[in-house]
Amino acid sequence: MKKTKLSSKPSQVVVCAVDMKSKERIAETFPVIHHLRPHLIKKEYVGLVQKMAKQGFLQAVVKADGVITSVAGYRFSQNLPWGKFLYVDDLVTDPDCRSKGHGKLLLNWLIQEAKKKHCDQFPLGLGFPPGGRASFLSSGTFEYHGLPFREKTGLTKGGDLNQNESFYVSDLDGTLLTAEGKLSDYSRKTLERLLNKGLRFTVASARSLVSIREILGDLPLTLPIIEFNGAYVSDYQTGRHQCTHSIGSDIMESLLKSIADHRQIPFVSAFDGERDRLYYQRIQNVGMAYYLKERTEKKDPRLQAVERFDSVRDQAIVCLTIIGLPKELKPLEESIQASHGARVETHLYEDSYCRGWYWLTVHDHRATKDQAIRVLQEQYGFGDKDLVVFGDHRNDLKMFKIAGRSLAVENALPELKGLAHQVIGANGSDSVVRFIEKDWEMGREISGKP
Repeated sequence: MKKTKLSSKPSQVVVCAVDMKSKERIAETFPVIHHLRPHLIKKEYVGLVQKMAKQGFLQAVVKADGVITSVAGYRFSQNLPWGKFLYVDDLVTDPDCRSKGHGKLLLNWLIQEAKKKHCDQFPLGLGFPPGGRASFLSSGTFEYHGLPFREKTGLTKGGDLNQNESFYVSDLDGTLLTAEGKLSDYSRKTLERLLNKGLRFTVASARSLVSIREILGDLPLTLPIIEFNGAYVSDYQTGRHQCTHSIGSDIMESLLKSIADHRQIPFVSAFDGERDRLYYQRIQNVGMAYYLKERTEKKDPRLQAVERFDSVRDQAIVCLTIIGLPKELKPLEESIQASHGARVETHLYEDSYCRGWYWLTVHDHRATKDQAIRVLQEQYGFGDKDLVVFGDHRNDLKMFKIAGRSLAVENALPELKGLAHQVIGANGSDSVVRFIEKDWEMGREISGKP
C-alpha cells in the first residue's frame, strides 16, 4: 500500500460526497478504506460498492490538496424505533494523515448532512455497543443512548467535541491485572459500576481479543479495545476490527526466512477476512509447549496447525510470536531490526507466567499503543490533555509520551517510572482502579455531574 504524501500544511482541505456512479471515484477510496477493512479485495471493491449503492449506500471523503485522507461510508434509512436516521458504516483516516482533524471534520460533515435530511437519529456502526445510537436534541447537540448505559457524547453545535472528561487507557498484564493474570473482584465490581455511570475507559494490551475476553468477561466496555499492542483496534462486544495494522506482505517472506535461519518457529496471528487465526507448526521447546497447552485448554477458536506458513502468507498477518531463550532471541531481533527496522516493531520480554522463557513479538511499525490511541482520539474527539494512561513495561513507553497524565505502577520498569507523571501502588493492590475511581468521581464532582 502506497503511503499518502502530503505537504506539512495542505493549502486546501475539503469534504465532498463521492459520485457513486463513477467507478473511478469509488476506486480512489480503496487505499484508505482498506486500512479499516483489510479483508476487502481490490479487484472486487468497486463492484461491491456499486451493488451496495443501489441499496442506498453512500460515501464521502476528505481531500487535502486533492489527496483522499479520510473516507466515510453511510446511508439514510427509516424504521419504527429510530424514525429517520443516517447510519455510519465506515469512518477511517489514512494512518499517515491522522491527528490532523480530518476524521473529526468528516464526522461533522455527516452530522450536517443528517440535519439537512431532518434525521431524528445518528447511529454509528463504529464500536458502540449493539443497539447504541445518538439522538439529535433541540439544542443542536446529540445524545448517545447505549446499552447498558446512557451518556452524552458531548457533541455541541457545529459538532465540536466536549473535552471536559478524562479518557483512561490501561495496560493489562503487570498493570490492571494481578500477578496471576486475573482481574480482582474489587477492580471488576468498581469498573462495572463506573462504566455503567459513563466512565470513558478501555484497555491496551499485547494480548488478543480472545485472551482479553477470557479475563474481563462481561465487563461493559463500550469503547473499542487495543489488542496486539495496537495491531488491532476492536469492538469488545462484537469482535469486529475497526482498524488493522498488518505486517507488509512484501517483507513477510524475508521475516519468516530470518526466523528459520535462526532455527526458530513462530506462532502466526492473522485475520483471514472472516475471523482471527493463530497458526502453529512444530513445538520445539518448553515455552512453546506451555503456550500451546494454555491456548488449547482455553479452547481458543483461533488455533490451527499448518504444515507450511506459506499457505497463509496472503492473509493479514498482524504478529509473529517467537518463544525461546534470550541467547537465541536477541540475535534474531537484531537481525530483523537490521533488515526491516523501519517497517516493524519488535518487543523482547520474559513470559510472566512461564519464567525463564522469553517472547519476541514482531508487528507492523504502525502497531503501537500510541498510534492505536490516536485512532480512538480521531473517532471520538478525545484530546491528549484528557488522556490518562497506566502501564508497566516498554511497550507502554510510546503511549506515556502522548498522554496528558501517565501513571506507572510500582512494579514498572525504571525507565517507565522515569517517564511517568506519577508512580502509584503495585498491580497487586488494585492501584489502577483505585486511582481511576477517585480521579473520575472527583472530576465529576467539580463539573457538577451526578
